[in-house]
Amino acid sequence: MAYIDDVKYATENLISLLGKEKTQIADLSAQLSSAEAKFEHFHWDFKTSDLNDDFTDAHVQRAFINMAEAKKDRDAIDDQVRALKAIIRNRQMALQSLSGALLQIAKQGISIAHGGLGACPDGRMIGQSKLKEVIWQARNQSLHY
Repeated sequence: MAYIDDVKYATENLISLLGKEKTQIADLSAQLSSAEAKFEHFHWDFKTSDLNDDFTDAHVQRAFINMAEAKKDRDAIDDQVRALKAIIRNRQMALQSLSGALLQIAKQGISIAHGGLGACPDGRMIGQSKLKEVIWQARNQSLHY
């Protein structure tokens, strides 16, 4: 079918980009978790270090120094957290756009090859839904949210 040949390059590249975006979002999410946890760890260590008689004064002093260092870095950490959240949000929007483009290609294939949803074969089941319905409805949802 000519349509498949015409969209093959775009489809393959969209799928590749989708995979890369998902990987980058996962990596950024891990960085975000790490940045958020850094200050919390030092804060917890400081808050709890003097609650136990088993901790020495040196341990409490070290915890205070760690907390002071974390406090000094807090603005930088907060800036990093805000930046990572913005990047993740933008990457998720890009992922949604790429997914919508892929669904549009699939929906257009159904329209060209079968004249619409009614004449299209069902395809495999995805959960409780037929593949053709998933493609059609997901494409509509992605463009008309």
